[in-house]
Amino acid sequence: MKQDGSCYPWAVQLQTYIISKHNGNTSAFARTQGVRQDQVARWLKRNCMVIDGVVYCEVSKANKSNKKQIKESK
Repeated sequence: MKQDGSCYPWAVQLQTYIISKHNGNTSAFARTQGVRQDQVARWLKRNCMVIDGVVYCEVSKANKSNKKQIKESK
């Protein structure tokens, strides 16, 4: 499912949230989340959403298949 906010009207695109709440300063946003700025850059690249100040990202198919392979190898 594409994360465009249409299914969740209360969800905000991460870029929009950073602009509105942190004047576009990704480093300031990173500090509020307890992560480094490069993690925020990865979230932005993945088009993550913010709901109630929490970042949510879609799990890619590659990540799902990696988890399956890990379980099978145990």
